[in-house]
Amino acid sequence: MVSVTRCALFKQPTNEKIYYVHRNDRISFAPKLYKPLKSSKNYLHKCRIDTNVYSAGGSPQIGEMGLTLTKFPAQELKKGLQQLKETMEVVSVPRTCTDEEMEWFLRDRKLDVYKTHAKLNKYLDWRESGFDSISKNDPDVAKELLSDKAILLNNVDVIGRPVVLINASLQDIYQRDLEASKRHCVYLLDKALGDLQTSGSDCETVLCIFDLRGFGPRNADLPFLQFFTKVMFQYFPKRISQVLLVEPPFVFAPLWQAVKPLLGKYSSLVKNIQARELDNYLGPDHGL
Repeated sequence: MVSVTRCALFKQPTNEKIYYVHRNDRISFAPKLYKPLKSSKNYLHKCRIDTNVYSAGGSPQIGEMGLTLTKFPAQELKKGLQQLKETMEVVSVPRTCTDEEMEWFLRDRKLDVYKTHAKLNKYLDWRESGFDSISKNDPDVAKELLSDKAILLNNVDVIGRPVVLINASLQDIYQRDLEASKRHCVYLLDKALGDLQTSGSDCETVLCIFDLRGFGPRNADLPFLQFFTKVMFQYFPKRISQVLLVEPPFVFAPLWQAVKPLLGKYSSLVKNIQARELDNYLGPDHGL
């Protein structure tokens, strides 16, 4: 971190401090916390630190914990929902879709009814292709649940998000059933979001953690990760607010290089961490 003694305080508004940082110091702030602005004599960078985002203890707060979806005034959302329902009645064959699903897609598309309708139809097509009403009694899901390859943790994270944990070292590409893995993935996300809805929590998104300790070539499941990225963008847009990669080994790098372009600008939601940093997200008693 930058030494405090070599930072010249520039000003201090309500929630942020702006420093000039000496050119001989190495910057190690997280990208959202550090913003280079200009040079000034011996001070190579001026940087802004939002004190609401980065606490003195170094633990990430809500501003460092991924996506949040824009909230719109209730009347605007209600109007958009009514227009969307009318559009679906005129253009589409009647389909089963909850108000909550329609509202989420409207917010994702910034209340643009026609873009929402197009994306929602693709989502409903996908649901009807075999991913609707998946339960824990589904034979594929029941088998996957016994494997512990992916689980929904009993406790939420420090900001109230349900946590889906993927134990990547247990996913053997030579033995796994890809379709079963897909159904298991959707079941866990549906359950996590369903639990959020029934709990009355203000939180709206899910945290996914890929535990890459013990990861090897046999665990490099590119087809599943391609499906996962499609799920993130098309079917659960902005529902997965952050993905943590726990101690990715060197052999994981080629797989990440194949997946990263699929994420585009949202690759910044994926964060590499050490196991000890899980406390910052899950609290001290997570047991992972």
